[in-house]
Amino acid sequence: MFLLLLLFSCEDTPIYIPDRCELQITSLSPTPLKVSEPVSLTAAPLTTHWDSLVTIDGKTTEVLDLQRLGCDECDACRQANSCHPCQDCDTCDPICKRDCSESLTFTLPEDAAAKARLQLTNAYGQSDLYEIEIETEQPLNSEDTGN
Repeated sequence: MFLLLLLFSCEDTPIYIPDRCELQITSLSPTPLKVSEPVSLTAAPLTTHWDSLVTIDGKTTEVLDLQRLGCDECDACRQANSCHPCQDCDTCDPICKRDCSESLTFTLPEDAAAKARLQLTNAYGQSDLYEIEIETEQPLNSEDTGN
């Protein structure tokens, strides 16, 4: 048993396991989702554009933008009350829910399946898998006369 422990402790592949909180995805738009259009995802808590990762069936998407609008007072309240962004904070929750809007925009992979699973990951943690449906372009059938 000790030898197995030593063997696995020598593994040099870094493993990233976010374990702080479950990110909450509340909405996606537009509806229906289309491969050719940017997708806006509303979720919390978000961090920055640079550490946010959206995957569709395990494939990385391109995060175009991340916005945290009206969150300054919420962030200041959480800091003053020593509340971690992943924790419930009774003092600050009303301010955060009223004023703070967090969203990010990403692109869907060109080869995305019509039914897929989305996951959001950042420095705070990751979301559950979120089932999505994507409107894919249907190839034109040369035998279709339109009648």
